[in-house]
Amino acid sequence: MFVRQKIAVFCDSEFFHGFNWEKQHKKIKSNRDYWIPKIESNMKKDRLVTEFLEKDGWVVLRFWGKEIQKNLKECADKIEDAILERS
Repeated sequence: MFVRQKIAVFCDSEFFHGFNWEKQHKKIKSNRDYWIPKIESNMKKDRLVTEFLEKDGWVVLRFWGKEIQKNLKECADKIEDAILERS
């Protein structure tokens, strides 16, 4: 978080935060009764946190873990751009 600029940066893991959920939830084979509600709850919390922060004037940037691994510079550039816009 960049408190002074009111920028929140989240790095979400694909599994725990429901990346491509419509397809991926079908691939969960074990302990479905636990994982599906757990991940859907995480997704709901993510939406609520984003909404809460944005209503309070924050810029919220969310990146998937693999997005960071594959495009680190692009992710860092987005963060830098947001900081520059808010400074």
